[in-house]
Amino acid sequence: MDIKTKRKSLHAYISFITAFFIMLTSMAAFPLKAEASAEKIAQLSINKQYFRRTIGSYARANMYKYDVLASLMTAQAILESSWGTSLLATTSNNLFGMTVGSWKGKVNYKGNICKDYDDAVLFRQASKDYLWRVYDSWFESMEDYGTLVGTSSLYEEVRGVKDYKTACKNIAKRYAPPSDPRNAEYAEKLIKLIEDYDLTEFDNAEPNEFALTMTDAKIEMNKGATYQLSANIVGTTTQPLVWESSNNIIAKVSQDGIVTAKFAGTTLITATIGDKEACCIVTVNGNAVTTDYIKIRESHSVSSKELGRFLSGTQIMVTGDAVHTDDVNYPDWYPVTGFTEKDELVSGWCYAGYISILKTEEPIQVKNIAFHRYELNRDINRTYQMKYAVAPCDAEDQTLTWTSSDPSVASVEDGLITTHNYGTAVITATALSGVSKSCVVYVTDKTVKYKAMAVTELRVRPEDNTLKSEIGRFATGTILTVTDNYYIDGRPISDDFYYAEGVMSNGNMGAGFSTAHYIFLMERLETADPDPGNGDPETPEEPEDPENPENPGQPVTGVIPNDYPFDDSALVAKDGYLYGVPLSSTVGALLERLSGAEASVYDADGNLLSAHDFVTTGCTLEIKSENALLRAVVVIKGDVDGSGELDSFDMLLVKRAIIGTHTLDGPYLMAALVADGSELSSLDFLLMKRHFIGSYTIEQTPNDN
Repeated sequence: MDIKTKRKSLHAYISFITAFFIMLTSMAAFPLKAEASAEKIAQLSINKQYFRRTIGSYARANMYKYDVLASLMTAQAILESSWGTSLLATTSNNLFGMTVGSWKGKVNYKGNICKDYDDAVLFRQASKDYLWRVYDSWFESMEDYGTLVGTSSLYEEVRGVKDYKTACKNIAKRYAPPSDPRNAEYAEKLIKLIEDYDLTEFDNAEPNEFALTMTDAKIEMNKGATYQLSANIVGTTTQPLVWESSNNIIAKVSQDGIVTAKFAGTTLITATIGDKEACCIVTVNGNAVTTDYIKIRESHSVSSKELGRFLSGTQIMVTGDAVHTDDVNYPDWYPVTGFTEKDELVSGWCYAGYISILKTEEPIQVKNIAFHRYELNRDINRTYQMKYAVAPCDAEDQTLTWTSSDPSVASVEDGLITTHNYGTAVITATALSGVSKSCVVYVTDKTVKYKAMAVTELRVRPEDNTLKSEIGRFATGTILTVTDNYYIDGRPISDDFYYAEGVMSNGNMGAGFSTAHYIFLMERLETADPDPGNGDPETPEEPEDPENPENPGQPVTGVIPNDYPFDDSALVAKDGYLYGVPLSSTVGALLERLSGAEASVYDADGNLLSAHDFVTTGCTLEIKSENALLRAVVVIKGDVDGSGELDSFDMLLVKRAIIGTHTLDGPYLMAALVADGSELSSLDFLLMKRHFIGSYTIEQTPNDN
């Protein structure tokens, strides 16, 4: 071979190698990543796949209108609502954790669904806890989000951004300042969701195209019922509209959008034009629902063949009476039929302990009552109209029966209290459901004072009028003396104010009128001598507020003591924390371990969790013991980010904390100390990593050493 031929061969070889390298690089940069996302999407439960498509399709239309990336909106909905399963999402249709603000509709306070802000404030009492918006549907929640992010000046840096990473970082600024570690954490979580589940698929809306939405994003139907869905086209197109159900056994849809419910389960109804779709998740109610992730067996025995699994919250049909067996752990079984997590129709047997039989439609009853005042001081021959609210606000019969323990001292009719003689009477309102609430009325001619605390910074005004200019402020946490039975020009002060005395922010003693909603009454002090012209008080003690230890007749609040006698020896209370809860544990599973104790679990924001919600680090366990409410903050070792699970993000946070670029404190620091040391070290990181790969199991009960 001559030199020229050798050079040609060498050139051809180099060209081939270069082309092959470029091809490999291209495959690594795009198809492999897309394949990874497709695999993760396929591994999602059917309900999560439906949620992704429903929110994503609406977000694409939202992007068309407001120029906000659809991938960002979809990722936020997934993160904030836990794929539509959070307490806010299921009870309030609130997918984005929207607080009240200027909202005029229904409001959620710790599970109490109130008709408006004013009623919610009665339940909240002296607290800074969040009040959440309640929507009639997911569609309304998404519309509200779109209007906010798409028009508010606060989100100007988000609109028009085409790079999803930049959009995530910009919106994170609305949740925490850039210097706050939570800012980067929030952005990283959104970015990871977008990349893991290929949410950029929905970022394909252009202004010169069209968008497609549906009148409903999620509906429930009874078997045999019909429902009219409508698709809305934003813009113009000549392409045909096609309706389809992902599972015609559960529900079918006609080409004019009429859905017919056929069998218990969940399906996705889509309206499609070209490559655009609008989706609605349709659930057809069965006669039972699963309360945990459970197996379907070939017969009524745990040793029989497994036929599939139902996700928690799955609507199923119980097809016969329960069968009792000799199995001590799993005694009762139901014959069932329903769709599994893989969307397969299966008939078999399930343990009855994880199935809740749905009752036929019963009227919604009053579950809670709130008063404006829980303790009242009045002279004789006075009247006071009690402000009150009931929850849920859509209870069918909201009638309250009012009674007095001593009508000769104070009588009541429809909440109007009238005082007659000096003494004490208890006024009680009772709903038809049996729920009741009481107020203690002291009939006295004396001025009454209370030790109190400012739960937020308080403006002090010269009169009980918000239009009057402030004369100073009380800082958050300031201990105050509040005077009740207080009069101005012969009239009692407004219910919305207290007359308060204390050290102001400038260091000087001061007194004036401050908003009662943010003053926490701690204890009743000695009554003062009669004050001419004074004789009327208004003072609530807040029975619903756990921080009110001195409220007469109300539970005293404290932490669960270290020696609390849990029946389950794996549960341990230590210095205000609760240990022994496994990773990926549900609230229902935890409550079962408490052997009948009257207990509840709240998330880190104070929201009451349901049985199927996950217990996470930062949750609070509340146990009612005699006349006390005992609480402890849950610590799940390894769950550093408060998700209830141990994943790569937990390890990332621990690694950053070790090198000093992130701070862990409170229960989250305790969760990171998996080696039971007092200081975070590389050993904690190593043990978490070993647990993650399956070569070690983190012990949730701490050592005594």
